[in-house]
Amino acid sequence: MLYDLLKKRLAFFDSSISLFKKKIQGLPYGILKAGQFRKKDGAYYQYFCREGKTDSTGRYLKKNEIGYARKLAQKEYYEKALRVAEREKELLCRFLEHSDEDALLKVYT
Repeated sequence: MLYDLLKKRLAFFDSSISLFKKKIQGLPYGILKAGQFRKKDGAYYQYFCREGKTDSTGRYLKKNEIGYARKLAQKEYYEKALRVAEREKELLCRFLEHSDEDALLKVYT
């Protein structure tokens, strides 16, 4: 029973990983950098697209490019989620290879 749940979890990670990779491919290249600035009449945000980790300033994204900024933010989310899913899958695989179905059942009986 528990072994089956772990196998289902492993299948979930496999499908999640392939979905994240597919979603990342369709999104633009670059890294989003955002900054909040204050003026007398309130705060506002500025968004920049960095071309790589060494690019310190990046290209300023205008208001009409907010959709591009959202895509970069979504890509960053997918990349982080992908790393978490790959790590959890790796840990689950290690656990399953060092255990067997009978051993898991004996713990709860």
